[in-house]
Amino acid sequence: MANHEETATENKSRPENAVHPKELPARQPFTAPNTGNATRDQKIQQQHTQLIAKQDQERQQLQQKQDQEHQRQASQKTNEAGKQQLEQQHQQQTQKLEQKHTQQQEKLQGKTQPAAPKHAATLK
Repeated sequence: MANHEETATENKSRPENAVHPKELPARQPFTAPNTGNATRDQKIQQQHTQLIAKQDQERQQLQQKQDQEHQRQASQKTNEAGKQQLEQQHQQQTQKLEQKHTQQQEKLQGKTQPAAPKHAATLK
């Protein structure tokens, strides 16, 4: 019977299997590309900073919710099957959150790429 600490340690080496938000890898700092337009670069940097702050807050909220569920479960003396079920739910919640965050970042990065000339598609 493996305890939760062992599982958490194993998962830290494999972030794709993170069960809880605290086991996700730390975010990499974003540096806006130098487009030659300082105002645009500053806006891009600000958007990324705001997104990361929002995502960090969502991670913390989910972690708090899961911690409360662990405490509730401990007070109810849940059996092993119930514990495993809760951990599966936590893993699914964490993966869903991480997928949402990845999509948000990709969407924002798509907006920060220099726009292709509109007439390029019509030239042949």
